[in-house]
Amino acid sequence: MEAMTLVVLATVVTCGLLIVVGTIIPSLQEGKAVITALEAMARQPGVAGEISTTLFVALAMLESCAIYVLLICLILLFANRSMTCGHLSTHHFLLQRRAPAEACNLPSPQA
Repeated sequence: MEAMTLVVLATVVTCGLLIVVGTIIPSLQEGKAVITALEAMARQPGVAGEISTTLFVALAMLESCAIYVLLICLILLFANRSMTCGHLSTHHFLLQRRAPAEACNLPSPQA
């Protein structure tokens, strides 16, 4: 395999793992927060409004973690010049196995 193909493959695999882990953990924590808030509201109905307000703020902060993971993955995917030149995509390099310099009409590096 060419070096650029390995870089693209490693980037895609890393982004896939980041998305999986970065969305599972906040989802589990959001579930725990909702369960705890509902139990607290059932025990003390008088402060249900304050608990729900705090819950919504906590859920927004937890959801922002998943959004940050998505942002990092998008930066990883589109930061490589070879993955963003023209109409070419990651799949193009994996399927065609062309050097990025040829595919993007970039000057070849001098050895």
